[in-house]
Amino acid sequence: MAIFICHTTNHLLRALSFTKSHEVPVNTFVTTTSSDMSFKVFAELARCSKSDNFRILDDSSLFSHRKKIRYLLWLGAHSLARAFVERKNADFYREFLQLCEASTQEGLFLFNDSVLLSEMFACVAKSSLIEEGRVNYLTDRALYGALYWPLFALIGRQTRMGRRPGISRVYLQKPQLAPKEIAGKACGCNLSITKLNENELSAFCPLSFIEPVIDVGKVVVLVMQDFDKAGLSHAESIATYSTLSAHYSSLGYLVILKPHPADLKRYDDIPCAHILPRNVLVEAFVAQAKLAGSEVKGVSLLYSSLESLEDLCETEVLCPAISLIEKIKKTDLLKSLRVVN
Repeated sequence: MAIFICHTTNHLLRALSFTKSHEVPVNTFVTTTSSDMSFKVFAELARCSKSDNFRILDDSSLFSHRKKIRYLLWLGAHSLARAFVERKNADFYREFLQLCEASTQEGLFLFNDSVLLSEMFACVAKSSLIEEGRVNYLTDRALYGALYWPLFALIGRQTRMGRRPGISRVYLQKPQLAPKEIAGKACGCNLSITKLNENELSAFCPLSFIEPVIDVGKVVVLVMQDFDKAGLSHAESIATYSTLSAHYSSLGYLVILKPHPADLKRYDDIPCAHILPRNVLVEAFVAQAKLAGSEVKGVSLLYSSLESLEDLCETEVLCPAISLIEKIKKTDLLKSLRVVN
């Protein structure tokens, strides 16, 4: 049995895509009560697949102890960590062991291996890591920072994104770009959602979200970024996306804004646009919109935001330069975004 440990709805979508593309026959999808998973999506997939292979582990009693458990794992005290977990939540620990045993033949698949449950699995069972995003392609220096990465290398605690010894393979969509630290484990994978059926797509993106694009000829999806940490204020983000929205509306497009999942700010003031909930996966929305007969175009300021849409629709990167923030802040906005003829 292949077991996929999913902490987010995006992980679940990638896990399903992986099983379809790689023809994995028997699968179990596992999440926990403390994860960022949409349990409504989880339950809907279980219902439409008529399967009991969707399991939710109750780890709520361990939440306040997660730092201690993680510290024990980091020290290599795996037996102490497991004994501590068993003492705090025997039912969780029993299910954890059952999954470890069940995964020995077909494989155990993780996503972000710095999340507690994935750390536990990676320490007790041979497992594989599936690409979560651009972070999988970062070097040690980028992952840990210039100050700390030599220390981590010295003490052998390079545990993130496939560097843990318990991770035997790292599945990447572009294995040739794998950082040297995991290049020997890297192998190719296909995470395209094109093989998912309509029921599965509807679970990730309910048809109610598609209503604005039904019978609309041209749709542009503006895939947004959360630029707070990069130094772009919310007002500047509003101005940027308002400009883009007005531009594509003038070209006859229905504009759909898709905020970044980590961006909790409001964008109701942007004119001429429909705003998708941040937890709706943009890949599922685009696939559903195309099934509804719309011509869809994905647009973003950065290339990495559009990689998952390349096999679904036309895409356009407006400002691929590294100095994107400075371009927006210091130059003429319209010229810097190249949206004016």
